[in-house]
Amino acid sequence: VRVGIGYIPYASDPCFPFPRQHQARRDAAQATQIPSQGKTPHTQHQIKFLSTMVSAKEVAEINTYFQNRMAESKKIWATRGKDARIAAAAKRAAEPASWRQMSGMPLMIHEIKHVGNRPFMVGFAFCFLGSLWVQTKFTDEMKKESLYWSTFHGDGAKPGHH
Repeated sequence: VRVGIGYIPYASDPCFPFPRQHQARRDAAQATQIPSQGKTPHTQHQIKFLSTMVSAKEVAEINTYFQNRMAESKKIWATRGKDARIAAAAKRAAEPASWRQMSGMPLMIHEIKHVGNRPFMVGFAFCFLGSLWVQTKFTDEMKKESLYWSTFHGDGAKPGHH
């Protein structure tokens, strides 16, 4: 588009950055328009440049990139909608439950078996066995002499101290 004495280029213009140098390409593009659709090779689904600035290898790379993007988009689009949600729920039901769906004892057993928790499990086992050993050594005489035991569990011989 010419306005006044200057040329104002548009990004959609096939000759955009260099209008004079690309005049031949623009004329060739207009000559190869598809009459029924009014499209030039620049607007087809795959990029077909008439330019010498882009090699055939680069064009193939660009086309591959956009084909991969389209395949990825189609994969994402397939996961949307009611039918896709039903299919995903059925797939999850067929698979074994992950730790996120576990609760209670199955979750505890899963965590105990996990390799990252082994040092903690060894520590818990040591504390449990130590407290069990101390409890078995706690005789009736020790219970009578214990201020805690006699106050909260015994006959109340030593009242108060709550």
